Amino acid sequence: MSYPEDILRAVTADRLVIELSASGGIKYEGDEETVERWLPRLRQDKAEIVVLLKQLPRWCRPDCPHLETHILPGEGLMAGCVNPDDWRHWQRLDKITSCPARKRPSTNRSIDEVFYHG
Repeated sequence: MSYPEDILRAVTADRLVIELSASGGIKYEGDEETVERWLPRLRQDKAEIVVLLKQLPRWCRPDCPHLETHILPGEGLMAGCVNPDDWRHWQRLDKITSCPARKRPSTNRSIDEVFYHG
């Protein structure tokens, strides 16, 4: 099984738009060749992709490099965000209200620290 966030990143990079349908399934838009190429994979991992899409708040992009899922005991697949300033810290998306990656960098940090996470 692949991680659903990796599939969403790859699909988005391939210019395929993927979102939840009104019935709770997957809806996708793109050129016919791209849709046909991705269709078997989307069908194979549909359940995990749907779980992830249902958990994404409006402020979170499905192709975000900080998006990561984990299987939590008693809860199953849970979407979260890896803190861009400290890759060792992961937060559940349902516990945060805005994108940590879009926060303005502290003015106390040098430009190298901001861009290279030094």
